[in-house]
Amino acid sequence: MITYPNCAPEGDPQQLNELRAAISQGAAAFTGGDLELALSQLQRSIEIAPSREAYVWVALIHYVTGDVCSGTREALTHAVALKSLADVPSLRAFFEEAMTG
Repeated sequence: MITYPNCAPEGDPQQLNELRAAISQGAAAFTGGDLELALSQLQRSIEIAPSREAYVWVALIHYVTGDVCSGTREALTHAVALKSLADVPSLRAFFEEAMTG
């Protein structure tokens, strides 16, 4: 189950709906195996309103597709910078281990 970030500006229901749609479509595409569509939808959601959930999804997609050196590290850095991810230390350790082989 996807949880929607509470990061869209208050009082802007259209932007929140666009954000929810982009994250939902990205997650559905990821589940369906269309990683390119998933990545584009999640990057769109980040343009609307940066969220830790979207950055973590982007990091995972980059990791799965083998773009570990650039995409994963950048997305994970942004997720950590938002400082609201409860399990940042374990997630960071996972990606650091994956990146160093």
